[in-house]
Amino acid sequence: MRRRPGLFDLYVQSIDGEARMIWQNDAPGFLFKMAFSPDEQRVTVVRMNGSFDQDLFEIDLVTAVHVMLPEHHLLDDALVDRRTLRCSALRDHLWCRPIDIAGLLSARTYSADGIITLAVDDPLRPEWGGRFRLEAVDGKAECRRLGDAVDDAADGGIGLGTAELGSVVLGGGSFRALARSGRVHGSSDDLAVADAMFDADPPPWTDTKF
Repeated sequence: MRRRPGLFDLYVQSIDGEARMIWQNDAPGFLFKMAFSPDEQRVTVVRMNGSFDQDLFEIDLVTAVHVMLPEHHLLDDALVDRRTLRCSALRDHLWCRPIDIAGLLSARTYSADGIITLAVDDPLRPEWGGRFRLEAVDGKAECRRLGDAVDDAADGGIGLGTAELGSVVLGGGSFRALARSGRVHGSSDDLAVADAMFDADPPPWTDTKF
């Protein structure tokens, strides 16, 4: 592995009772810990936050690289041969459960201006649901509650549950994708506006365990 001066610290650490060589990169905006086992001829990336370093794929005697990636990763486009990529597991990491819906939607930022009405059904705590008007201008928004009645999208707007709202509020989900699966209801225009408002680039992701 080509070692760039000042970027990597090499040390030995015991992982699962076996010695591993560890490289750690603490460059600004980039956290990289890598465990290499010569016996297994593979590299396991313990944690990685930032762009891929080409060095990761050019280590001598390594036949496989194991790394935890977000669902919307860049390897499909970065690899010359996509067939070498295998997904061994797909796991949930963080769920968002909306409680104060008006406060939650007012606190986050938005990628596009727009006005939408959300009819939110909360089957566990019905009093937390209701109809909400969300207006975003220049990245900031105001959300206010219109009433307790939840009538799906019958009176216009978007009808959805708290689970669906939690999946899109962090910017990683899609109203139109949920609508195609029957979990969200609304006009195509309202759904397009909502997706533009809630869009996040790059998509959110965390590998921090807590």
